Amino acid sequence: MSKLSREEIFETADKIYFEFMNYIDDSTVAEFVEDDPDNPKGTRDTKKGQELFDSIEFHLENIL
Repeated sequence: MSKLSREEIFETADKIYFEFMNYIDDSTVAEFVEDDPDNPKGTRDTKKGQELFDSIEFHLENIL
């Protein structure tokens, strides 16, 4: 069992994910994040982006 709550793990994964996005070039970011057609001012993860986020969460759950 993790020492962090599910919400804390999600928030930590979110911070790591977007920190990573800040360090890669825009064309690479586009592989992970795309405009959200349901929210004109928002974005959403691509399939590859969701897989990366899920992987970060999984590893945090297992080490914390």
